[in-house]
Amino acid sequence: MTEKKEKPAGTFEFQGSLPRLPVPALEETLGKFLLWTAPLLDERGQKETREAVDAFLAPDGAGKTLQRRLEKWARETPESWLAGFWLRTYLDSDSPLPINSNVFSLLDLPPVTGSSPRARRAAVLIAAALSLKKSIDDETLPPDTERGTPLCMSQYKNMFGSTRIPGISGDELFVAPNSRHIAVFYRGRAWSLEVLSPEGEGASYDSIVARLDEISASVQQGEGIGVGTTLPRRHWGALREKLFSFCPENRRNMEMIESALFVLSLDPKNPEPLREKGFHYLAGTGANRWYDKSFQILVDEQGETGLNFEHSALDGSQHARLAAAILKTGERASAGEWKAPPALPLSFLLSEELAHELKEAERSFERLRENTRLRVLEFTSFGREKIKRLGMSPDAFCQTAMQATIFDLYGKFLNAYEAVMTRQFLLGRTEAMRPVTPEIAAFVHARTAEHLKAASSAHTGRIAECREGRGVDRHLFGLKKMMELFGQEIGVEETPALFSSPGYLALSRNLLSTSSGPTECFRIYGFGPVDDEGFGVRYLMFPDKLVFTMTSRTVMEHRLLAFRERLSENLEKKAALLSE
Repeated sequence: MTEKKEKPAGTFEFQGSLPRLPVPALEETLGKFLLWTAPLLDERGQKETREAVDAFLAPDGAGKTLQRRLEKWARETPESWLAGFWLRTYLDSDSPLPINSNVFSLLDLPPVTGSSPRARRAAVLIAAALSLKKSIDDETLPPDTERGTPLCMSQYKNMFGSTRIPGISGDELFVAPNSRHIAVFYRGRAWSLEVLSPEGEGASYDSIVARLDEISASVQQGEGIGVGTTLPRRHWGALREKLFSFCPENRRNMEMIESALFVLSLDPKNPEPLREKGFHYLAGTGANRWYDKSFQILVDEQGETGLNFEHSALDGSQHARLAAAILKTGERASAGEWKAPPALPLSFLLSEELAHELKEAERSFERLRENTRLRVLEFTSFGREKIKRLGMSPDAFCQTAMQATIFDLYGKFLNAYEAVMTRQFLLGRTEAMRPVTPEIAAFVHARTAEHLKAASSAHTGRIAECREGRGVDRHLFGLKKMMELFGQEIGVEETPALFSSPGYLALSRNLLSTSSGPTECFRIYGFGPVDDEGFGVRYLMFPDKLVFTMTSRTVMEHRLLAFRERLSENLEKKAALLSE
């Protein structure tokens, strides 16, 4: 008798059984708020923050009223009380997407040998992406899990065919239902390339290579319409409407780009230094990009590959799953046997005024590029395996080193952000973990192994709280949204002092914005600074090395270089402490 094999779980099989994001107890959150902000404030700031909390919790204060309204909102809102609000924080922002919001990676792929390396590498990547799409559509993609717990898979529905559409008052997320083509950019010109047949069969490897070679043979410079996606969002929305009103063909071509499964950018050879490669994938050239798209695959003449993704629809874990799918395809892959037809050029007609606006957009983006700096620290003395052998969490090790470095440079702690995934909840995304614990502060002052181990334990404990939906930031965000939406209705017409307290203002500035992620897919991974006086740091913890991709505004370049140098020193010193 043959043993019956258990059917693998479907992609969305666990969605109906996932718990909903909780609304934490008010007193618990505010107690943590005082604890989390204390290392960031002087005595006066701590006192004022405590007084604001006391007033918020008083019988005649606004706290319990707002908490009751948030609990009611959570009961009445399908799936997640936070998800809609959080999406709108992205979509309502007017900041340009590149550098400020979009995230990039450089993939760890073997070199391509032989002729047409760019087209051949791109054909493999397209096939890999289509295979991932098919598994999502067929619901055969195994659900993501964390320590055996199923995670929410809803974001995968936004991976393909999705675009952030700019608007005059705010953006919208658009997902094309039946897209069969990708948008290819080369020399600032857009092309539409069908990669799926009407029956849903993927194009053959050879036909995709042939079509991409044909595009690469084109010598015509494009209109550089992609630079519009580098503008502030309201400006780009107005320019988009001008393009539509000038010529109906412009609308048709724009809709072809916006409905594409994803964007493929065919780039010239990338610069050699790793930091310049990173900057290319972070900022690139606006004319050969479409930053509104959920993700872009960027391939240079030698086949080197990066990704750039728009953050409103996707978080880092989906980015990593896409990269992992790409790496599993091998050097040659085929999505099917159907032959892709010739690519369709998408030409935009421009008036003198429109051409001028695009030129101005180009200059504006160049100023943004010039105002951004990126550096990479490849720390090769040891990696996560040695840190584990020393009895410490690798993430806590990196975070304590960064906090010690900040204190060394500034003589005080700066508010830091570490993204913690909350996808074990339905429509869960992230919570803001604040790494500057009292224990980390004590370690920074004492610099002993005992204090370091206590800091590590406190760090992992705070991570667990955030993962369980018991952080501080998202709860306070929800309370503030209740005030904005229902304040007059529930008798909270004046903004409580809590939201202008020194502690709240300190948490509102992410001067050190950090994130970690898997290492199997990436050489480097990064994002721009979220504060003009701060740093953006993405760190990858390999078995035998640590890689930090760090960014800042140009005015902070001297601090960035000092941060890089001192961080390397602190990593060495901490390992020495634990080895004593």
